[in-house]
Amino acid sequence: MSRRVPEAAVLVGVVMSLSFALYGALFGDPLSTALVSVLVLHLFVGYAVRVDEDPETTLLPDPTLAAAVLAGGVAAAYGLATLRPLLGLLVALVLAVPAALFHATHAESVNPLSPDATLALAAAAGVTTVLAGVALGRLTDDLAGPAGTAGVTAGLLVLGAAEYHTRRGGRLSRRVEGAAVIAALGGATLAMGYFTLVADAPLAGLAVAGALLVVGAYFALVDERRSRTRRRRRRRRGDDGWF
Repeated sequence: MSRRVPEAAVLVGVVMSLSFALYGALFGDPLSTALVSVLVLHLFVGYAVRVDEDPETTLLPDPTLAAAVLAGGVAAAYGLATLRPLLGLLVALVLAVPAALFHATHAESVNPLSPDATLALAAAAGVTTVLAGVALGRLTDDLAGPAGTAGVTAGLLVLGAAEYHTRRGGRLSRRVEGAAVIAALGGATLAMGYFTLVADAPLAGLAVAGALLVVGAYFALVDERRSRTRRRRRRRRGDDGWF
């Protein structure tokens, strides 16, 4: 009888991502290659977590979070050293956010901030990141690259904090969720208008607006996702008539 082996999926992901990262470090762009390598790793680790009945025994939450934060710090520092701080920050977040959410699900909190404070701080940091991307783009006469990267980075930061709030702090009020959806839609419209009509950087507008739309969709659909999660849990326990 066949059996899924989540440990093997993690091992394969680590080997493939490290091999690709090493190639990029020797022959290509280390930061860009690192971003692709981390995404490859997440595909395999995500599969392992999904099929594993007890994933915290395969990936220990505390060491996993510590390793992700350390690697993210290295990526952010390298981005600063090579004068590409936004790309370094994006790689750092792609490393750290999934590990933080896994930790939030399977371990005790190590975050000194409350879920509400975490989400508010992330929203403020996201706005600051986009503004920093615009300012950096103006300085380098290349608005599309820095502003687009900043938009994706800010979106990932806010999405991660919102999901963290869902896992640690429960749901926000419907009024707050509705305001978040309206703010995201309004921000996406303003971003497209500014970057397309004023800044003449439509690609940056697409990146920023797309990130805002994803954030808005998250808050619009979070109730439906919670309902599906509760139904799956009930089916697993066998207390809703399915078993």
